[in-house]
Amino acid sequence: MKAPAWRFSFDLLREVLERGRQRAIPVIFDSLGPEVAEATFSLITQLQPVYPALGCTLPGRWRRSVRDADRLSALGLRVRVVKGQWTDPDEPDCDTRTGFLAVIDRLVGGASHVAVATHDPDLARVALRRLRAAGTHCELELLFGLPARRVLQIADEEGVRVRLYVPYGASFLPYRLSHIRQTPHVGWWFLRDLLFGRACSQVRAARSARQKAAYANPRLRLGAEN
Repeated sequence: MKAPAWRFSFDLLREVLERGRQRAIPVIFDSLGPEVAEATFSLITQLQPVYPALGCTLPGRWRRSVRDADRLSALGLRVRVVKGQWTDPDEPDCDTRTGFLAVIDRLVGGASHVAVATHDPDLARVALRRLRAAGTHCELELLFGLPARRVLQIADEEGVRVRLYVPYGASFLPYRLSHIRQTPHVGWWFLRDLLFGRACSQVRAARSARQKAAYANPRLRLGAEN
């Protein structure tokens, strides 16, 4: 969920939470920019008595995320850890991998549930092992359309569930193009797929196969992002 799109409105989100309750689906808020972090936390605090199955995203590249990890653990909320797209104005040159693991270390042994959201195999392995060693419930989270073979193998080795996010909606293409500008290697992945003939029809087929796999494999879950 992107709270600014809902104008941080409790009333607007009431129906979303009710749908989540009916389907036993957690509602996770995205981090977006650091300037909306406090407003997002305030909204979550209002919503939690109504629907406890809430969570929030913490970017490794924000200095405040280590402190926020304590805050979310104390509230018993789910935590999704990402490298982060928006820089911290107070620490623009922060190393995202170091920051990511600093947040993980703060959540170890304290968080109710941690989603390790990365396609970086080495980072995923270290994060999952630290969490599992402390008995912290965790899962790997991946975004449909990005390379996943190596990191899926790591999830299997570590014995953790995988949640696959499938972006949808009219805003997906502009979002992906902006993501490519920020991370050029993603553009190379897409171009490589086109050059080797894995175009739109293959993408649709892969999505269908992954959806079927989710039903066949209880350790693979599907999510959605818009």
